[in-house]
Amino acid sequence: HLSHTLNHWRGLNYQIERENFVQILNVSDSHWILIANVGCIPGEIRVYDSMGHTDVPQEVKQQIAAMILTPTNRITLIFESVQRQHDSNNCGVFAIAFATSICFSANPSNLLYDQTCLRSYLTKCLESGVMEPFPAKERKAQRPHSRVQYEVFCSCKLMRGDDKMARCDVCHEWYHKTC
Repeated sequence: HLSHTLNHWRGLNYQIERENFVQILNVSDSHWILIANVGCIPGEIRVYDSMGHTDVPQEVKQQIAAMILTPTNRITLIFESVQRQHDSNNCGVFAIAFATSICFSANPSNLLYDQTCLRSYLTKCLESGVMEPFPAKERKAQRPHSRVQYEVFCSCKLMRGDDKMARCDVCHEWYHKTC
């Protein structure tokens, strides 16, 4: 409850997720990715990015830290090797396709989606009110692109930001003064 209140106060409006989840995030004005903790240990998040990036901006790391409960002071982002989009305007549709696959117990890293019909298929699903897996073929299992690890601090488990911080003389942890 404290973390949720602090996240809301900091403008991050995410509830701490204690179960498996998938979440589509806006990385920039025109780019969308999927994050999920399905199949992860606490403190790990899988990132599915159809542009193939191997890192995310600081603001996205803060969003992730605000959403997950991690038992340590580190969060590990695992950038999965997923199909790349051929154009510059389908990242949101890919993020939805990746999320749908995970929700139907499929690994997006092992799928090749039919890019010619992604938008029309999504429209069909939305019009029918039923989400089904997107048309895809199996592909050879892919290894993750990379892993990025970063530290989080304080009882709120957010990153070191512009807030002033103080180190506890007893436990040696760093805390935001506002917390």
